[in-house]
Amino acid sequence: MVDEEPYLLPIETYYLSAYWNLSSERNGSNSIPWSKIVEYGERSGLDSTMISVLVTLIRKLEFDHNKWVNGERTRKEMVDRPSPAQRAKAMSNKRG
Repeated sequence: MVDEEPYLLPIETYYLSAYWNLSSERNGSNSIPWSKIVEYGERSGLDSTMISVLVTLIRKLEFDHNKWVNGERTRKEMVDRPSPAQRAKAMSNKRG
């Protein structure tokens, strides 16, 4: 268990804040629209090169976040799934 927050460089803090701020812009495909990322970068005063970096990092954070969410969903399904013995017992209760 970590007692303290990890030290982040100011630019790392900016990228993480951008990700969390942009999270509310997710669309039906559960991804942040490219145009919203670019707009965020422009409003922050980033040049085109740094906006490209921002887009890449936001996409990477999205990928990792979605991978974690899907893993948690799978883990929960496995925990909630009845065991073979429980399924057999339920089937025998239905018959009898």
